[in-house]
Amino acid sequence: MFYGDKDEAMLPFFDTEGGALRTYYYRYDPARGEKEHVPNAEVTPELLASGEVKRYRRLGGLPREWKTEYPSLDNARDELYGWLAGYFAADGEVGKTGRPAIWSARRGDLEFVKAVCDALGIWTLPIRTKTRRGFGRTVTAMHVMGISRADLTADFFVHEAHRTRWSANREAVERRGWTVREVRRTAVVEEVFCAVVDNTHAFTLADNILTGNCHHNYVAEERYEGMDLLVTRKGAIRAGAGEYGIVPGSMGTRSYIVRGLGNDASFQSASHGAGRRMSRTAAKRRFTTRDLEEQTRGVECRKDSGVVDEIPGAYKPIEQVIERQADLVEVVAELRQVVCVKG
Repeated sequence: MFYGDKDEAMLPFFDTEGGALRTYYYRYDPARGEKEHVPNAEVTPELLASGEVKRYRRLGGLPREWKTEYPSLDNARDELYGWLAGYFAADGEVGKTGRPAIWSARRGDLEFVKAVCDALGIWTLPIRTKTRRGFGRTVTAMHVMGISRADLTADFFVHEAHRTRWSANREAVERRGWTVREVRRTAVVEEVFCAVVDNTHAFTLADNILTGNCHHNYVAEERYEGMDLLVTRKGAIRAGAGEYGIVPGSMGTRSYIVRGLGNDASFQSASHGAGRRMSRTAAKRRFTTRDLEEQTRGVECRKDSGVVDEIPGAYKPIEQVIERQADLVEVVAELRQVVCVKG
C-alpha cells in the first residue's frame, strides 16, 4: 500500500509495469471511525482537491517474504544499510530538529531494526511506547525509536523532505552520554549481567548505554596474595602485565602511552598523571593569564582566567613522574601536546 506523497516517492524503486499498480480512493467516516471505499468512477479532481477523498495505491505481485521475513544480520553491510533505508522510508520520519525516528505498531519490528543498527554501528535511542487512536475508536500502542543523525549519510534518505531536514541539522549536538542524577533503593532485586569490555573497566547496559572506560578514580574487586580486595585507584590507573594506559601531563606538556609491568607491590597500579604540586587556589594567586599563555605556547587551548588553575606550573614535571615509576610501567609512545580541550 502506498499512501500520500511520502509513499509515492518509493514507487520508482519498484517495477510497476504490467498493471500490477492499481489506484483506489477512500474517505474517513468519523462517526463510525472507519475508512470507506470510494469507487474510482465517483472521484473528481474537485473532490480530491477538497481533501474529502484521499488516494492510495496498491502494488501486487511482490514476494510474500518481503513482508514476512527479516534479512539476515550476516548479510553484507551495504545490503543491511539499504534494507534499513527502505524500512525508514516507509515508516520513518525526520523531525524539525533533524532527528530521525522510526515507528511501528509492532515492537518486535523495532527490536530487529535496533539489531540492524547495532550491526552497522548506528547509535539508537531506547524504544518508547505511545498510544494512538487511528482508523477506529480503539486505542492501540505505537512504538518509536530515535536514530543518531550523525551516523547516517545523505543517500540513506529516500524522501527529499527527510534529506533536507537532516542536512539542515546534521551538525546539531547529540547527547549520547547519560548522567546519573540520583540512585534510589527499591524493593526489586534482579540478577544483572553486563558485557564487560576485555582489559578495561567499561561495560554496557541496556539500550546502548556504555559506561565510560574507567581509566582512573574507580574501585575494582581484585585478588592479591590469596586475598579478595577492593582496590581503590584514586589518581591511579591499573597497570597489569601487558595492559595499556595513558599517563597525561598538564595542558602544555607531553603525555605518555604506557604498558603495565604487573607489579603486585603497587597492586598493579601506576600514576594517572603528573599530579598537582600546589592547590588550585594557590595557582590562581601565583599565576596570571600571561603566564598561562607563555607556558602553553604552541598548544591550541583555552588561555583565559577560568583555567589558570590548570597551568603547567601547578603540576609536577611529567618526565619526573614517568622516571620514578619505571618499575610499574614501560613507555610505549611519547605524545606531544597539540590541542587541549578543557571541559
